[in-house]
Order: sequence, then structure tokens, then C-alpha cells
Amino acid sequence: MVTAQMSNKWNKKEDEILRGNFSSANWEDLLEMLPGKGEGKITGRAVKLGLKRESELIAEYYDDEKDAWVVTYVNYNKVKSTVSTSYPAKGGLSLIEAKERVSRNIGKAIIDISKPKYQELIEKIGIGLHTKELESIFYRMQLETFFINEDDPKVEEYKELLIREINKTIDQKKKGQTMKSDWNKEELKLLVETDFTKKTWEEIKEMFPDKNNILIIQQLHELDQTKFKNGSIYWKEGNSPAIIKEKPKIKSINKDELPDALSPKHIQEVLGISRRKTYEMLEDPPFHALKLGRLIKISKKSFFKWFDGE
Repeated sequence: MVTAQMSNKWNKKEDEILRGNFSSANWEDLLEMLPGKGEGKITGRAVKLGLKRESELIAEYYDDEKDAWVVTYVNYNKVKSTVSTSYPAKGGLSLIEAKERVSRNIGKAIIDISKPKYQELIEKIGIGLHTKELESIFYRMQLETFFINEDDPKVEEYKELLIREINKTIDQKKKGQTMKSDWNKEELKLLVETDFTKKTWEEIKEMFPDKNNILIIQQLHELDQTKFKNGSIYWKEGNSPAIIKEKPKIKSINKDELPDALSPKHIQEVLGISRRKTYEMLEDPPFHALKLGRLIKISKKSFFKWFDGE
């Protein structure tokens, strides 16, 4: 029996075969087309040539002990490797449903991690440049580039997209109405005599219709009027003159319409706090709560007795 001798050297013809077939041909055919090369050498050469190959599914099955779907596939990332991934699937979820749930949870986690980064970006460029579109682009960038290297072309594409959106917003604001930077006597009198702790930010802006946010904030800061009814002003030196932090809006809820056994979502809505803060509170609640595994129920009577300070 004659076997092909393994060779570390690659000629032009072999490179052409690899370029034309690595992404789509099955391994048996590849090894037959390149008889002097093994799987490791073929994979290594493909990486050097910048060739990519989709992961190949080996098996998928439901593991009763783990209550999860297990998917095993061959991955081609610098070296050929076998990878297994588990998708929790309690309650009889299908594999598709389990994957969707994991994807949603990962997406939410990435967004939560990214919120401080977006706030930092806005503080650097100035709060007046925040737009829904800019925020949307930023979070899409975080979701799609979270698991890839900084030098990946997709990262640069999103950075350029962000810069274009920022410049577009700046241009739009320049074309908008011109704000007067000078303050007349009546406006200055209003600034000095008004108790801004009794005014919402919207009401303050209505008092000075020909001044933008930054001009108003600058004057309030100089007068040490940094608190208003629904928030505060934080002065930032450098590129970002100031940011406005508004208090969370507490949802109006009729407690008579609530069930006797409340869920964490009810607590979150009544208190106007985040989901994370809600579950932190429920780890050691100041009111009666029943925990059954992952299920948490709160006594409405006990909660509102605590809430009303009784």
C-alpha cells in the first residue's frame, strides 16, 4: 500500500485548489485533492491565506440530566476544534426556542454592560448631541462586535458610522435656530428669583425659549442652582460642559387592581427602579416574600404596608 508523503511546502497549484474549495468542499474531498496534506496543515494554510469555513454540525440532542439541548460542531478558527454548546431548556422548550432565549438574554446583558459606555460617549461629545439614531447605532455596534477582535473590519465600519451620525447631528444643530448667548435683564432676574427645585426641566426650558440646554445649564451652574424638580445638573469640564440626570418616572398604579400575590415586575413598576435593583432588594426584602425556586411572590398587603411607612 502506497501512502502520500506529507509535505510542509505549498505550491501555487495547491494554494489555488485550497482557495477554490476550502469553504465548501467536504473534508474527504479536500484530503483527496491535496494528498500530501493533513487536516492540520490544510487548516493552518487556510488561516494564512485568510480563508474561512463555516462551522459544521456534528450532533444535537437533549440532555435530561442538564435539562438542556447540547449542540456539538466543528469550528475553524485558526485551528480545527470541536466545540459543544448547551442551551438551557426547562419546561420542554424546543432547540429553536432555547437558542432564541439564550440570544435574548445575551443581548440584554450586552446592552446593560454597554449603557455606561454610551453615557460616557455622550458626556464626551456633549449631551446636546444625543439622538435616538445615535443610541441605536451604538447599541447595534456593541451587539454585533462584542465577541470579535478590535481589529476586525466590522468594528471600524461601526466607528465610521458613529462618527458620521455625530457629524450629521452637529450639522443639523448648526442649521437649526440660532440661540442668543446674551442674557437680558428680565431673564437674569428670572434666573435669580426662581426656585428651580420646584420646576421641572421642561418648565425651565419654556422659561427661556431662545436659549439652548447648554446656555441654561451654564447659567444655573454659575448661580449654584444645580437641582430641579425632576433631576440634577452635573457640570463637566472640557468637551462636555454638562449633563442632565432626571429622576426615574414612577408609573401611576392603582394598587386595588393588583393581585394579592405580586410579582417582581409589579415591585419594579411601583418603585420605578431597574430590574437588577428589584432583584437585589428581593434577596433580603423588608416585606414578606415567598421564594419557590426561581419563582418569587410578594404579599401585596405586606409590601404596601412597608411602602406607606406603616
